[in-house]
Amino acid sequence: MELFIKIRKNPFAKLLLFFIAGILAGSIFYNWDGIPVFAISIVLILLLMVVLTRMNNRPDYHTDWVAGILSGLILICIGFINYRIHDLYGERRKNTHVSSQEFIIEVFEPPVNTGKTVKITALVKYLKTDSQWFCHRQKILIYFEKDSNAMNLDPGDVLACHFRLSRVSGPGNPAEFNYQQYLERHRIYHQAFVRNGSWRVINHHRSLRATAFTMQKYLLNEYQKIGLNNTLYSLLSAITLGYKNDLEIHTRQIFSKAGVMHVMALSGFNVAVIAVFMSYLFFFSDRIKNGKIIKTLLIILLIWLFVWVTGLSPSVTRAAVMITLVLTGRLMQRKINTINILCVSAFILLTFSPSIIFDIGFQLSFAAVFGIIVYEPLLYRLISCRNFFIDRIWQLFTVSCAAQFATMPLTLYYFHQFPVYFWLTNLFVVPLVSLIICVAGLFLLCSSIYPLMNFVGHVLEILLNILYHAVSFTEILPFAVVENIVINKLQALLMVLIILMIALFFLNRRKIWVWSILVMLSIYGLININRLWIWDNQQVVMVGKYKKSTEIHFIKGRNAILFSDNELKADAIDYKYAFHNYWISRGVAGRVQKKNIKECERYKADWLCNNLFFGFYGKRIIILQDNALFKWQSKKPLKIDILIVTGSIHTDLDSILALFEPDLIIFDSSVKWYQAEKWSMLCSAHDLRYWIVGNQGAFEAVY
Repeated sequence: MELFIKIRKNPFAKLLLFFIAGILAGSIFYNWDGIPVFAISIVLILLLMVVLTRMNNRPDYHTDWVAGILSGLILICIGFINYRIHDLYGERRKNTHVSSQEFIIEVFEPPVNTGKTVKITALVKYLKTDSQWFCHRQKILIYFEKDSNAMNLDPGDVLACHFRLSRVSGPGNPAEFNYQQYLERHRIYHQAFVRNGSWRVINHHRSLRATAFTMQKYLLNEYQKIGLNNTLYSLLSAITLGYKNDLEIHTRQIFSKAGVMHVMALSGFNVAVIAVFMSYLFFFSDRIKNGKIIKTLLIILLIWLFVWVTGLSPSVTRAAVMITLVLTGRLMQRKINTINILCVSAFILLTFSPSIIFDIGFQLSFAAVFGIIVYEPLLYRLISCRNFFIDRIWQLFTVSCAAQFATMPLTLYYFHQFPVYFWLTNLFVVPLVSLIICVAGLFLLCSSIYPLMNFVGHVLEILLNILYHAVSFTEILPFAVVENIVINKLQALLMVLIILMIALFFLNRRKIWVWSILVMLSIYGLININRLWIWDNQQVVMVGKYKKSTEIHFIKGRNAILFSDNELKADAIDYKYAFHNYWISRGVAGRVQKKNIKECERYKADWLCNNLFFGFYGKRIIILQDNALFKWQSKKPLKIDILIVTGSIHTDLDSILALFEPDLIIFDSSVKWYQAEKWSMLCSAHDLRYWIVGNQGAFEAVY
């Protein structure tokens, strides 16, 4: 009974679950246009509810569980329709073929220096077709040839450009981060490369969004007056303004491995610190007439101003909605139900943007707050501390553990690692970051008073140095992070259910939850056993896609050898992006030996010249990289299973077929695109099986 009482006190939790179920159904059945069916279903369910309430003859129209089920079905239908309407708009944009090469675009977000290019998200406003301009609103990703003019572009700048649109390509290797899917969920389906001289600024559109980024740029320029080095400046910009374009990769890795990446992700924590700081700042308003109303309105206004300036990220927006509802409830002297408010804020965000449910930041933010609300009181009551200072440390520890516990399934599934010392790092990071946010706000307030500005800026520099070096120290501690953890979607779902059932057990102490947890742990363990068996018995050949190089993996059991023709190490950042998730999924991460394919004397034979021969579990594989082989002649071609052709081969297909009879020909990513087109035509003419890595992505064969 206690469980049902808890559920009734949080009605929006039930509504949110039904609504999310509808959104997920819309994402799963994306090929089925069921909007009319679901719309008719809503009407029929509403009519059924009216009939039931009239038959019940009760003045409060109460129909018990029947009304709950019917209301849930309506919300599932609404969630499905809402997602499909948003998705159909995107599908139309994605499948639009644009032949025009002349565009009027508006810069949507600040430029990002990617090294060789300048990346900008832009909004197409007009395109030229048959000497006429047409309105065409679509977000695209543009890579400008790097120069100072491109770096100085501001959101709101309107440009006349000449370029050709192309679709964003999908991942090139198995388990690689799907950047195409990530962009599509942000309604970006096309990209373009713009050379110097093929664009010019023609206007500036002063929209609310452009004004927000202009204000953000002004505040960032104020920070530059402090004279911080690049590391500390990027850290301050990320913590206080959510500007992470200048954040160094090394800094990201340090904070991620220490388990405090949330302080740079502009989560609800940052917004809460700002709300508390402003509450203390306006303390005098409590003594005047209607002061509480004025104070509440000012705090809400300034919080939403902060959200606006930082770019309306999902986690910050969720926190702002929650704090707005909490402050409004307190002003109206209503009892605050935090779980209900959390669900209301999520419901509002999903109504306006249903695809946000797939955003990792939204998921982590929602899970962390849920964990703090549900588990923190349970952990806090385990120990009673009379000393105020020790009590605050214990409270900070329990908050950190509750948030980490709730987000653990997502952390393991998306990032494949778990920070061991998160509880230690958060003890000093949370107070330090809170202090940095407050001091940074004070610095911006007194930025025109130079003596005071210099003093506050110096204090801010000291605090940032302490934060950076403290986190760096935690990150180098032994066993600071457990890496290369593999869980699939089912295991992540099981972990979420286990976490929920632990909460349910503490709510009503029923044995059924204990048995349910044990059953799910057993299923989780069986999945792990099956995965380990597959890993121990796997034999895999994978020809990877990486820039214009040869990348060939041979995997036996839990070990792998990578043959490559470039000098990068296996732990280099580029390699990790392309292959690390694949190594994790195959259980060989940390066990990959990298060999230079041009120096592998062991796999060469005199008759093959510098080409390589591999016998891999009954499969004969040859890698062609030396044209000297084709001066020889053979009476009968050698039958092989896989022939891998690299970009250094410059002969015709007939010469290859005179020496080899392959079941499959693979052209790796070192083969140029025009060569690949030529090879594909020749293979089709000879009715040969072939695979072009540059066009089709990596090739993988499991034996």
